[in-house]
Amino acid sequence: MGKRHIAAFDYLRIFFCFAVVAWHTNMLGVTNMLYKTGSVNISFIDVMYYNVLLLAVPVFMQIALYLYLKNRLEKPKYFLSRIKYLFVVYIFWTILSTIILQDGGFKISYFKDWKYILTGAHTQIYFIFSLIIMTIIVEIMIKLQQLLSNRKFIALQIILLGINLAVFLFRLPIEQYVLNNEYSYLLFSFWAPTNFLPYTFLTFIAVDLQKKNKINFNLKIMCPILIVIVSVIYLEWRNLVSPINVHFEIFLMPTYGRISVILSTFIILLVAISNEIRFNSIVKKISDLTFSIFLVHYTIMLKLQVVWPGMYDRVKTSNFMIFLAVMSISLTIAYIFNKFKIL
Repeated sequence: MGKRHIAAFDYLRIFFCFAVVAWHTNMLGVTNMLYKTGSVNISFIDVMYYNVLLLAVPVFMQIALYLYLKNRLEKPKYFLSRIKYLFVVYIFWTILSTIILQDGGFKISYFKDWKYILTGAHTQIYFIFSLIIMTIIVEIMIKLQQLLSNRKFIALQIILLGINLAVFLFRLPIEQYVLNNEYSYLLFSFWAPTNFLPYTFLTFIAVDLQKKNKINFNLKIMCPILIVIVSVIYLEWRNLVSPINVHFEIFLMPTYGRISVILSTFIILLVAISNEIRFNSIVKKISDLTFSIFLVHYTIMLKLQVVWPGMYDRVKTSNFMIFLAVMSISLTIAYIFNKFKIL
């Protein structure tokens, strides 16, 4: 493999691919963050879901943006080919997901619904739409970088990141203010592109740190970082659980728009790019399937619920079996797509 291949990304893709399927199939059990009246008991399962498994999509986004920036700096014309590819992938998977869920039915008029567009037929394809938007923003930042000194540019990234984090910090008051606005979903829904905006700024910061060889994770550095992240997680569980969040998504706790998620994702990226891990061809082959698995698994799960009514009630003693079923079908489809080079 070439020097640019980062083997750590292969392992991260595989782990978090399993994580996101585990989340959607309730493999660890049903979260207590589903809306309900009365007091909410936060369990260890909730913490695992929200602070480990739900890092999956942000990590995928951060890896994709990092690799885009590294490639773009080497290939000035890379932007157009990348955007064309992402757009084709978005259209293909959106239409395919719709056909599967609608039993073969699809109408071009579906694209008149802006939520349909943003969410990719209300499936995991929202990731692709957000990735397109974030890639465009990174490209704009690259153009801006050419007009500023590196010091001023990185300072700008830090300022923009700070503003973004402030929005997430005060998200509950902001949510209350925009609650009745028709387009408020654009700000705080789990599929909203705004959730992933911080990773554009962090991408430039990570590349700058890497160039200057300033990424160093010894015990003296890791301990304070872990203390900060754990403290932020604790404060979020104390302050962010609210029925207001249900207006934007069905959960009492925000999925992606949290500072702990952003910090954890950034640290994962820095650790991955600063540690050399031996390339493994088998791991790489499995990693190559994760993108398709990620995009198709939610559609498969929804379809299973239609053809197998009461699926969760019938096998509630073993959600792991549902996880295996969804993962197996998704893996098979991903393998076929990969073998015949379908996107």
